[in-house]
Amino acid sequence: MMEEDTGKMVVTAVHSSQPQDHASIQGKIAAVDRSPDAIIDRLPANSLTRRLFPSKIAKHLQRYELEAIMIETDFRKSVLQVARNAQLQAIDEMYQDFIQKGKAKVQVDRQKVFVELMQEAQKHLEQQISIFAETVAKATERLESVRKISDKLAQKEEERIANMINRFYEVFDEYPNRLQEILNTNLTR
Repeated sequence: MMEEDTGKMVVTAVHSSQPQDHASIQGKIAAVDRSPDAIIDRLPANSLTRRLFPSKIAKHLQRYELEAIMIETDFRKSVLQVARNAQLQAIDEMYQDFIQKGKAKVQVDRQKVFVELMQEAQKHLEQQISIFAETVAKATERLESVRKISDKLAQKEEERIANMINRFYEVFDEYPNRLQEILNTNLTR
C-alpha cells in the first residue's frame, strides 16, 4: 500500500493481485478529495490552469508579496518625501540668506523711492490746493458781483461753488488711494 499526501488531498493507491469488493473500492474513491483545489494541486506548477487558478497557499503568498511591495513603495514614498522636504528647506534657507544679505540695500533704495514719491505727492497736493483756493476765490468774487444783479443767479452760483467744493473734497478723499496705487506700481517694478 502506498500513500501520498499533497495539501488537503490524500490519495491511496492499492496495488494488489487480490480481487477487491465493490464497496471497498467505492470507499476508497470517496476518500479521494475531489475539490477544485485538490485537482489543481495535482497539476504541474507551470501549467496554465494552475497559474490562472492558484491554490490557497499561492494566493496567500501572492497577497503577502503584494503587501510587502506596497509597504516598500510606501516606505520609498516617505523617504522621497523626507528628501524633498530637506531640499525645499535648503532652498528656503538659501533664499532667506539671500534676502537678509540684500535687505539693507533694498530697504535703502525703497526708502529713497518713498521719500521721492512723498515729496512729489506733497508738491502735487499743494498745487491742487492752491489752484482750488484761487478758483474758489474767483468764484466768490463772481458770486458777489452776480448777487448785486440777481438773487436767483447768485443762488445758482452758490450751488455751483458748493458742487465744486464737494468735488474737490471727493478728489481729496481719493488722494490717499491714488498715492497707494502709485506706491504699489513703483514697488512692483
